Amino acid sequence: MGLRINQVPSTPMPIDGKGNQGNVNTRGPRRTKYTLIDLPIPYSRVYTDKWRKQFVPNLLAWAGSLEDPFGTNGQLNSEIVNLWKEVFPELALSQRSKDMEIVQTVVRALTRSQIGSI
Repeated sequence: MGLRINQVPSTPMPIDGKGNQGNVNTRGPRRTKYTLIDLPIPYSRVYTDKWRKQFVPNLLAWAGSLEDPFGTNGQLNSEIVNLWKEVFPELALSQRSKDMEIVQTVVRALTRSQIGSI
């Protein structure tokens, strides 16, 4: 009488609704995390100071001056382009470019961190 050992396969990862196995991201694709270095400006003290001391405060002041400051998304792109021309006249910024996405993402991250530190 012998002892027989059967090897049991490892437990599979959960299956999502589409039949995929593995680590399932239920929140959808993640947004790229851009930082100050990703901005379409030369990474130098002159430009980063202009960004921090002129561009961001003026953009926030504009948003705060609106009757509904939390509903600025529809007007944000055009205001970013106008302000960009004023603060960085030597640097072009297209309203429909990847640069616009980067600027918006960095502004949002910066304002969240500022609000969180209050």
